[in-house]
Amino acid sequence: MQINLNILTENNHSSLLSKNVPTADNALLQYMQKVTQGTNNAEKLQHIVNKLKHGKKLTAQEMEFLRMNYPDEYQHALRIQKMAEMLENQLKHAKSKQEADGYIAAALNGIPDDDPDKECLVAAFNEISKEFHHSSAYHRLPDTPEDVKKQRKHNGDNGFERKADDDSGSDNSGDLMSWTPLQDIIDAAP
Repeated sequence: MQINLNILTENNHSSLLSKNVPTADNALLQYMQKVTQGTNNAEKLQHIVNKLKHGKKLTAQEMEFLRMNYPDEYQHALRIQKMAEMLENQLKHAKSKQEADGYIAAALNGIPDDDPDKECLVAAFNEISKEFHHSSAYHRLPDTPEDVKKQRKHNGDNGFERKADDDSGSDNSGDLMSWTPLQDIIDAAP
């Protein structure tokens, strides 16, 4: 009996699969493809997990891969991404450096010790913190909330938007919100 060990060459690969011949070689080839595909998936999963452990964002393709092949890991990755986005949004709306640092500390302290995603969450929050501290948005912020108040007082701003013609004493005839049908009746009376 002679065994051909070159069954995985490109010519044999395409010809065996296209013929659908139920041979031992074809079955072995199909098995090898499944094993190879499983190895590629495992390597890709490991790459994604390493990315999460380093606090990096996942691409849409990586999230889709997890969703299709590893639904449990997808749920973990989705939770990590959502919590990181929430912290980013808080930092975008921070009024001072002290407030921004408070958001970061609260996010880090809010992770329970028994959280299965703690390592990834800490890494994601640290990565966001590092990026934010190096951004121009952080450097433009005043240091403390008191500095924000001083800056507003200096600029004459009380935190609310005012219209320029509020003090003009006009009758607001162009303002639809101040018009009422009773006003027309009053104006028409002698």
